[in-house]
Amino acid sequence: MDITKRPIKARGRRNVYCPHYRACLDYAISESWDVWKCGECEYMSVKEPREEIFYRNEGTVAYYSLSQEVI
Repeated sequence: MDITKRPIKARGRRNVYCPHYRACLDYAISESWDVWKCGECEYMSVKEPREEIFYRNEGTVAYYSLSQEVI
């Protein structure tokens, strides 16, 4: 864990826009923390825009057909 990234095991605020959010989340998971916050991280106030993910679902049916074996 880099010195500039400082996740703390405590309930609090997290910055999902931080460029290191994923690394801190992975660290919190590896330490089995049930809660965590960004703490005194220098990236706490960074709000860089994230790339928008477009998902297009084609050819779907509005309902599911179940066989009689399942019902």
